[in-house]
Amino acid sequence: MISTIIYYIAASSAILFYGIGIGRTIAMKDDMSLLFLSCLKSLSTSAAAVAVSYLVCYWLLVRVDLSELYPFVTALIFMFFSILIEIFIGIGIKKSPAEFSITLLSSILAMNEGVSIAHAVVIVCSCVVSFYLLILVFHSIRDRVGFYTNPAGVKIYPVLLFSLGASILAIFGWNVSWFNMI
Repeated sequence: MISTIIYYIAASSAILFYGIGIGRTIAMKDDMSLLFLSCLKSLSTSAAAVAVSYLVCYWLLVRVDLSELYPFVTALIFMFFSILIEIFIGIGIKKSPAEFSITLLSSILAMNEGVSIAHAVVIVCSCVVSFYLLILVFHSIRDRVGFYTNPAGVKIYPVLLFSLGASILAIFGWNVSWFNMI
């Protein structure tokens, strides 16, 4: 499981290579105070939705040969858990569209690539953690670049996208075949 976590956080990050949430990451504001609470809410929503979706798809859809409907079922179950957790937990946390799109797309990705309930939950949690780690990296790069440039000079967002491209190329150049122990 450790290799799966590292693989989906860094080497095959859904954020970097599938592009889930990159536009939202760059456009996010400086409010970092609720980042940890938002991460916990996203993790709980997506993990619960994937666990229940996996059971429903395995016990119901596979038995009647309708397994290709898993994205629709996953989206419905995800919306149910998202509303439920928003009612009970998310009172003080603002719901952002990035949080919804990241968790929903990561849930569908985990349902597609998971071979068991535990594997699917680990995949979705790794994808969500990867998104929040990328937010931290973007904010640190933006603050560092903003410290050395004047506001009328080089814009920060092209520098962020360039650094994202450089990190993707660096990860592609690194041999990660030892993560695939299956």
